[in-house]
Amino acid sequence: MPSSLPLIACSTAFLLCYTSQSLLVKYQDDVLGISLPFLCAIFLTAAWPVNLVALVVTRVRTGYYTSKAFPGWHAHFSRVFRRYTLIGLLDGLHIALLSLGLNALPGSLYMILKSSSLAFNIILGRLVLGKRFTVPNVLAVVLTTVGIIISSFDPHKLPAPAASLYGATAAATDATGFAAAFVCSILSAFLDALQTVLAQVLFEDAKVPKSQKTLDEVFETANYNGLVSFLFVLPVALLSHERATWSNAIGAQASIYLFVGLLVGCSKQGGIGFKFGTVKLGGSLLAGIVDMLRRVVVIFACIALFGESFTIFKLFSVLLTVGGFAVYTWGRTLSPKTSPLELPLLIDGDDRAV
Repeated sequence: MPSSLPLIACSTAFLLCYTSQSLLVKYQDDVLGISLPFLCAIFLTAAWPVNLVALVVTRVRTGYYTSKAFPGWHAHFSRVFRRYTLIGLLDGLHIALLSLGLNALPGSLYMILKSSSLAFNIILGRLVLGKRFTVPNVLAVVLTTVGIIISSFDPHKLPAPAASLYGATAAATDATGFAAAFVCSILSAFLDALQTVLAQVLFEDAKVPKSQKTLDEVFETANYNGLVSFLFVLPVALLSHERATWSNAIGAQASIYLFVGLLVGCSKQGGIGFKFGTVKLGGSLLAGIVDMLRRVVVIFACIALFGESFTIFKLFSVLLTVGGFAVYTWGRTLSPKTSPLELPLLIDGDDRAV
C-alpha cells in the first residue's frame, strides 16, 4: 500500500492542476465578470519559469551540466532553437485561440469542443506518420465528431463580456460571436494535435514511449516550449485592441483577478510534472483515464458552479465525446500486432496504432 501513495498523489495533483485551469478562467469570466482572452493567454504562458526551475534543479542534481553528455552552451542553445521554435510558435497560437474560445463560450461547451483534438490526433497521425487505423480509433473519431456536431445545436447565448469581444450588441451578432468562438476552439484543438504530430516528425526521442522518458527531458520540453509560446503571446496581447481596455475592465478587482491569473498559469505549467509522474508510475493508460475524468469533472463543475445550462444536446454531446475517449483508451490496450481490429493500410507506415 505505501508504494501506491506516490502514484495516488501524482494522479490526484495531475487531475487537480489540469481541472483548475478551465475553472479558474471561467471564474474570472462568470464571477468577476472580466473576460480578457489575450491577457488570459499571457497568464497561461507566463508561468514557464516554474519548469525552468524544475529543469535546472533536476540537471544539477544529476550532474548533467558537468558531464560528458553536455555538449557545451553554444551547441546546447543551437539545438534548443532548432528543436522548439516551430513547436513553441504553434503552441502560442494554440493558446491564443484557446483563450478566445474559453473566455467566450460556456466552460462545459468548450471542453466538449476541445475533445476534437483526439480526432485530429488520430487523423493527422494516419496522414502524416502513416500510423494504422484501428476499429477503436475510427469509432473514437466518429463518436467525437458526432458529439461536437450535436453540441452546435445547443441553444446558445454569449454572456455580455464575451459578446463584447466580437462587438456583439444585437441578437444577430450574438450568433456571429458564438460561431467565431466555436471556430477558435476547434482550431485550437487542431493546433494542439498538430504540435503532437510534428514533434514526432522533428524529434527522434518523441518516438520513445512516455514511460521511458526522463524527468529532465520532460521539463526541458515544457520549459523551452513554454518560453517560446510566451514570447509569441506577449507582443500579440500588447498590440491587440484589448490592451486599451485592461485597466477599466479589471478596475477595483485587480488584486483578486491577478491572483486568480497567477493560479491559472501555475496550474497549467505545474501540472506537467505531475502528469509525467502519473505516466511514469502508472503508465500512459492511467494518465489517459485521468485526463478523460478531468474533462467530465470540468463539464459538470461548470454546470454546477456557474449555472451553465444542461440541455439534451449537451447531454448527448458529453456522452459521445467521453465515449470516444473511452473507446480510444480501450483501443490503446490492444496490441497492434495481434489485434484483429486493424484496418488495411492505404499507404506505407509503421506498425504502431495511434
